[in-house]
This record gives sequence, C-alpha cells and structure tokens, in this order.
Amino acid sequence: MLRRGVPEATTSWSHQASADPPPAPGRASRPSRPPRQAGCLVYKGPHWLKDCPATTEAQKADARERFREAKERRSNTIRSKAARYDSPAGSVRINGLVEAPYIPDTGADKSIIPQGIVDSLLAVLPTLTHTPLSTRVDVEMADGRRLVCEHEVLLNLELVTSAGPVSIRSVPGLILAGEGEEFLLGRDALKELGIDIDHQLAQQAGQPLLGADEDEFPVGDGLPNEQDAHDPRQAIDRLVAQVVSEGLPANHVETVRSVLTTYPDIWSEAIGPDPPAHVEPLRVTLQDLAVPYRSPPHKYAPLQADFVREYVRTLVANGFVVKNNASRWASAAVPVRKPGSRDKFRMTIDYRPVTRVTIPIAGSMLTNATTTDAFAGKKVFGSFDFTQGFWQLPLHEASREILFSFITEDGVFTPNRVPQEATDSALHFQGEMQRLLAPLIPHSALVWVDDVILFAPTVSEFVEVLGDFFSLVAAAKLKLNVLKCSLFKMEVLWCGRLISGAGIRHDPDRVGALSTLPLPATIADLRYFVCATNWLQDSLSDYARMIAPLQEKLAAEKKRVGGRVERRYGVGGARTSCLRGDVLACPRLGPHGVA
Repeated sequence: MLRRGVPEATTSWSHQASADPPPAPGRASRPSRPPRQAGCLVYKGPHWLKDCPATTEAQKADARERFREAKERRSNTIRSKAARYDSPAGSVRINGLVEAPYIPDTGADKSIIPQGIVDSLLAVLPTLTHTPLSTRVDVEMADGRRLVCEHEVLLNLELVTSAGPVSIRSVPGLILAGEGEEFLLGRDALKELGIDIDHQLAQQAGQPLLGADEDEFPVGDGLPNEQDAHDPRQAIDRLVAQVVSEGLPANHVETVRSVLTTYPDIWSEAIGPDPPAHVEPLRVTLQDLAVPYRSPPHKYAPLQADFVREYVRTLVANGFVVKNNASRWASAAVPVRKPGSRDKFRMTIDYRPVTRVTIPIAGSMLTNATTTDAFAGKKVFGSFDFTQGFWQLPLHEASREILFSFITEDGVFTPNRVPQEATDSALHFQGEMQRLLAPLIPHSALVWVDDVILFAPTVSEFVEVLGDFFSLVAAAKLKLNVLKCSLFKMEVLWCGRLISGAGIRHDPDRVGALSTLPLPATIADLRYFVCATNWLQDSLSDYARMIAPLQEKLAAEKKRVGGRVERRYGVGGARTSCLRGDVLACPRLGPHGVA
C-alpha cells in the first residue's frame, strides 16, 4: 500500500522523478525522452512518473522516496557487474562473468563468497552448481557474529592487480548466507599462489645473522692493500706444502719447488702500484653522433661516503685512476652493501648510459659442449685465479676519459685500468687470456675470464705444463692469487663443476640446493622448479625426456596459475636425477665428430 498525505519532496534526483527545467529564453525546448522500460514507478505505464494522470502528488512523493531507498540499498550491497576489461585493481572476475571486490584474508582457512554474489553469478550462468558440505562450517565474522556455511562452490578466479591479472582455477569457496560486500580470498587460495605468511615469517625468524652470510659471487673489486703482499718465499713454501698434502709423489716435489722458485714474482694476494700487464689495452668505439654523458654527483649516506672516499683515495695512490674534473664524460659511482654486512660496501659504476652509445666488441665464451672433450684422458689438474684480474689490464688512452670516467662527491676520476663493470670488460679479458695462453689451449689449459684450469694425463706432463704456464704469466707481468690457486689436484672444482679423470659432475653443494625445493604444487611452483633445473640440461642424461611433460604443462597453462602437478608429471623423478649428480664421461672426438 502506498502512503498518503506525505508532502512532496523538494529535491529532484532521478530522471524518472524530476520535472524538466523550463527552457532558457530564446532557446527551443528540448523534446522529452521516452521513459525507460519499467515506465511509471507507480502504474508501470509507458510514461514518466511526472506525467502519470492517475497518480496523486502524495503517491509520486512516496514512489520517489522508495526508489531512492532502493537505489541506496543497491549501492551499499555488492554490485557485481558483467566482466569488462578495464576492471579496477583489487577486484576479482569470477568465472569470467561477474566482478566483485576481493580482500586477501590470511586469517580465513577457506575462501568465502557471499550468497549475493552467487545469485548474481547464477543469473548469468544457470549451469553453476554448488554442493552441500558434509559438515557445516562455522564462520566467525569480524564483528563477532557467528554464521554457518552449508554449501560450497568451485570457482575460476581472475584477480585484477596493479601489475596485471592473475588467474587461479578450481578454487573452492564457502557460500555465506546474506548480502556480503567482498569476496574473501582465503589462505588456501593464497598458498596456491605461493603466498604463505606463516612460512615467510618462519623463514625470517630462522635466517642467520647478517654477519654469517657469505658473498657467493665476489667480483674482485677489493681495495689493493700493500699489507696483503707477502714475501714470495712464503708463498712458495705454502704452495709446496699444499701440493704435498694433495698427494704429489715425492719424486716430483723438488721439481715443482724449482719451477715455483724460477718465477717468484707472479704470486701476490693484492696488486699495488705496479705497471699494467703486457697485454693489449681495451679500446672501445663510440657510435656515430654519440653525445657525452655526465651524471650529476650522487648524495651518499655517511658510511657510503666514507667508503667511496677511501676507495678512490687508494686507487689514486696506486695510480689506477687520476682526478680529472675537466672530463666531459662521467658515470655515477654507486656503493652497494656487501652480503653479510651492514657497513661493508663494494664499489660499482653505473656505465649503462655510456654502454648504450658504444659498439660492443665481438667475442665468445666457453660452453659446456666445447670444453668437455678437452678433459678426455686427463688425470691431473690445477686451477688458478688472477689477482684482481681486471685491475691488471691496461685501458687504451683514447677510451679512458671518454667512456670510463666516474663521478663522486669529491670530483671526477678517470681510470687507466680496465673497469670490471663495463660492457666489453669480460670479453676483452677472456680474449686476452686466450691469446696469452694459446700455446696451451685446448690440450693443456682452458680459461674462463680470470679462472684458468690446467690438466695433463700424467704427473710428469703436468709439471711441464706448470712450467709453461708460469713462463707465459711471467712474460705478461700478470699476478696470480696464491690463496685461490691449487697446483695439484686429482679432482678440481672449476666453473661450478668437479672435473676428474673419471669425468665431469656438478658440485654437490650447488646441486644440493635443489633438495630444499618442495615438490611443486602449483603451476607457479612448477615454473620456478623448471628454471632452477634448466642450467643442468647439458649435464644430465635423459634430461630432455624427463622435463618434456613439465614444459608441455607450462606451455599449455601460459599465464594461468593453479592445479596440482606433483604426481601427474613426474617432478619427483626429475629432481632425483638432478640430485643424483651423474658423472659424465668426456667424449672422444674423431675426425668426423664423436667417435
């Protein structure tokens, strides 16, 4: 029943309930638009409420009030809409048809969908089915109310985030009676995405102190320190004691000592103000129309500023850089904290703007396929490391100021040695070492940037190789790090692989990290697992066959996330093969390939 005697509302708010304003003077009146499909709010006729001949003013006012209240109720409840592509961040597209805001709720064991959203979904997807729960689930709301969920529905979700959509399939959702406002994404769905708050907090609590961490990949940027330069006789005695402990036959010990004594100046734990090595200097070519780049000086924190100042002071004292404030080129010096420390830094130079206007040099690095055959039949090995190798190589005078100058708070400095961070530094170092050691490569030596491995079939031949190697190093005025060299090994670690007379295998310490990876439960986990094992592809027998179903699964899923895969796709077998660490025999090459 409509109420009577209600005064007419003074505020018009609806196209249906408002009267047309009078036309402006001198302007023709705009024709009235036809009413919406519902028509009159009272009698549903094909006319506007204001034009209804059978409705009193009180009825019109009451209809307007009820229409306004209904509109407010609709805006306060979840207004699920048909799917569209410009969804706001923080919304979820359910089964590709209905949208609603969602809240990630780490306190909810299961995802919860309000009955109102389910009703909206059923309106556009009548085939959607929900199943009764064998045991009713009590739900405690944020305001303390306790509600009961008796049904569950299986949903495909697409979460709209600021970084893009993320899809999850077959997510069970408890149906909560009533008109809810948001879809609650529970812990079960978050774990499918790899988000486990409890596990992440446990990892944080279980991490060792920073002081216990180690820098796994040192970059050789340590400061030259004259205190690290020991007496060559001490270095020789240390190396001789090392080869004896490794099992060098007694009849070869004095021969090795004689070889070491012949070249005492090639050993050093740090480089000082010595002349650069006798190798070709690095020369970099600019692109046509290249414009000089000069970065503004960065503002450093006090600890960083002290480190940069001391670092540059030492470089200047050793003659590695010179102050050059007139340089038109200057890249930013960026100190980076070393892993495992709060107050230790390494110096890096942001050469990216300069790299973009240079022409890279041509070159190649060694691959597993090109090196394994070199070790066939070899029984004795040694590994060597050049002391702060990049600082030993000269930089061409034409390339110093133009490309490699850097700026700090104290001014611009130009190096005269090869900087490690430049785009061509590694290839240049590799090329020069290959040229230097060409008489030994590939039958007795291989080089990977500043790491050299020597090998021979017998101890006698290996001692001869040592003498040849030391002779080449001494002629080039290069320095070897006595602390990182192994003169005699039956099995040597080189470039992440253990090489011996039996064959080649990966370092168990590195491969063992795969054992800490849980079997992937989602496609996101599977992608991570495949990437983690991919670097072993050239070293595992039957790897391609084992990994093929996993690759096919990833290709089929593309951007979708979800679905349990650990039993169906043989992930366990692939991981077991990786951890087994098969020893691969070195292939024997005949005149037409592998014999």
